[in-house]
Amino acid sequence: MDNRIKILLLVHAPYDIGRLELSLHAGGLQPVMEIVHNQEEYEKAITSSNPDIILTDYAHPFSDVLAAFHIRQQAAPQTPLIVLSGNISVDNAVNLIKMGATDLVLKEKIDQLTPKILLALQESKKRIQKKVKAFQLNQRWRLLQKIMSLSLGVICILDEEGRFVAVSNAALAAWGYLPEELAGRSAFELVDEEDRASTLKAFADLKDGAKIVNLENHIIRKDGQTITVYWSWHWDPLTKRGYGVARDAAAIRQTAQKVEHIEKRLCILLQHSTEGICLIAADGYVLERWPSSLKVLELGEEERSGKLRFDLVHPEDLADFRQAWEKVKDRLGHTHTLEIRFRKANGSYKWLEATFHNHLQEPAVEAIVLFFRDITIRKTAEIALQTSEARLKQAQAIGRMGNWELNLTDGSCLWSDEMYRMFGADRNLIIPSFDSLASFIHPGDRQAVLSRLEQACAGLENDSIQFRILRQQGQVRHVFLAWCFEFDHQGKPFRIFGIQQDISERKLTKKALEKSEGKYRNLFKLSPTPMWVYDVATGRFLDVNEAAVNQLGYSKEEFLGMTLADIRPKAEEPGKLEQIANTLQGDPVHYHYIIKLVKKSGEVMDADINNSFVDLGGRKTRLIIATYISERMKYLQAIKEQNNRLREIAWIQSHVVRAPLAKLMGLITLLQNHPPEMAYQADILSFILASAYELDSVIRDIVRKTEQIQDQPKLPKD
Repeated sequence: MDNRIKILLLVHAPYDIGRLELSLHAGGLQPVMEIVHNQEEYEKAITSSNPDIILTDYAHPFSDVLAAFHIRQQAAPQTPLIVLSGNISVDNAVNLIKMGATDLVLKEKIDQLTPKILLALQESKKRIQKKVKAFQLNQRWRLLQKIMSLSLGVICILDEEGRFVAVSNAALAAWGYLPEELAGRSAFELVDEEDRASTLKAFADLKDGAKIVNLENHIIRKDGQTITVYWSWHWDPLTKRGYGVARDAAAIRQTAQKVEHIEKRLCILLQHSTEGICLIAADGYVLERWPSSLKVLELGEEERSGKLRFDLVHPEDLADFRQAWEKVKDRLGHTHTLEIRFRKANGSYKWLEATFHNHLQEPAVEAIVLFFRDITIRKTAEIALQTSEARLKQAQAIGRMGNWELNLTDGSCLWSDEMYRMFGADRNLIIPSFDSLASFIHPGDRQAVLSRLEQACAGLENDSIQFRILRQQGQVRHVFLAWCFEFDHQGKPFRIFGIQQDISERKLTKKALEKSEGKYRNLFKLSPTPMWVYDVATGRFLDVNEAAVNQLGYSKEEFLGMTLADIRPKAEEPGKLEQIANTLQGDPVHYHYIIKLVKKSGEVMDADINNSFVDLGGRKTRLIIATYISERMKYLQAIKEQNNRLREIAWIQSHVVRAPLAKLMGLITLLQNHPPEMAYQADILSFILASAYELDSVIRDIVRKTEQIQDQPKLPKD
């Protein structure tokens, strides 16, 4: 057994709170208490917390007991309220009960609190059940009255002899008799002879206290036709009258089939409906929740009736939900719709569209009807759409692009927020229209733009145009405007959709680029260094400057009809062109090499080549800067030859000169250490003289070679 109870507590003394908890636990209860300290907290808790019982101190500081009763009566009249008091007179206690207190407990007898709480909860439950039963009984009674008033059955009143005292108007349609024609006649005269005896016996049993329900017999109509009817009778011993209803059996069978069909259809609809329906009393108590309601709200069968679940409404939506309820409950026939979030069993929320209808004045309803349906998917889509629109606006702001629409049927026009920002206009002061757009076109461009737009409208052409606009603040901006026509199923245009983008920065960039390109074009044309541009795929010249024309001797027109191979020597070094082509196959940005070029005159010259990649609108081309280095190459060759001679002289000095010198030095050493005999003196002198002549010859050879390199090669001017 679950002994947990939710208690809304207005006791302010901590000592009293502790005593209450001890007493309730001792009584076997598990209290879940919410303590409030002021009237605002009390009003909020009584609706959102949905307490089982309210305990209030007779002397709570924020208000008197009467105020607590009044708030309870407005928000939760079915919730029991018990007053706690330390000392109270009998008269005051009686007044409290009269004002609406469920019970009174003295603090000195706090042990009585638990049984009184249990009793109050039991009585509250009985009152609720009684109220629900009374409501349902009243509904059935009213429904029965309507059915009886619309019934095609014949209602009869018979005396003790079985004579008609009164007959309903339905007798004319059912039997062919007017009510006055049957008054005073025996009802048994209308009964078929075969059924008369059994009918008389049934009537006698009725007077003896028997219940007659669906007695079947045959009635002879005024036109002689026999029909089968079902009788239901009740005998009143006080008035000694029999009250009966005769119904056509055929009609009953047809009606029963229709009712069964309708009931099955209604049952299926209620079981599979995605819309919930609740009947709510004026005090907020839910009298009945249809099965579909339990499914939508994810509530159990025990929630078919009970309190209105304010506690499951999202806190941010609770105030709106309560306000809607307050508006509807006090205004007969009023309807109010709102969207709220409702907490599911797993703690997440679903979106509901709830509509209150006040039918308290309707005798067949006497309740406030709440219709609701799950709109989570639609709401999620709406939120996603709003997010998407916000991102679109942000993207348009970043890209400085706006959109517009012109309805060709009624002339209405729509602008996005970015259109207003582009024009520097306040959307509250400018009505979007074609004329408004035209007013922002720069006066210098207006006539041409309007003429182009009129031409497009006449020919239903999708197109675009660039022009200047004049913002309200006076700044001039460049914009790109594009549009397309939309057609209906008959092929008639009904709307123009367009975009407008601010391209001022792009225009400025393009002008700067054109200016830069102009500078580089002049550098190309006026450079004293030969330059040309050729197509990588074909090797054909695309452009040459004046320096190349002057150096190579070909005219510009001749160059444009030639390829690179035409200015190369016919006896090219084997594989040279292929080597260069393979090197450039990977499209290096820059490459340097030295090749030979042939002038128109046939002269072959050396050239230092700087080869750079250039992208001309997607076309692969390369720029050549050629420096002619023939004279420089001759100078380098002369330097090379001179260096060779110097190396030869150095070798002679280090090797050839040293040989005779070494001989002289050896002979001198011999003379110093061993004085020669006269016999060898002539030979030694002869060797010395020969070495001297050899040394002289070497020195003369060195002088001759030195004279050959006295003329230094001159560096050619660039």
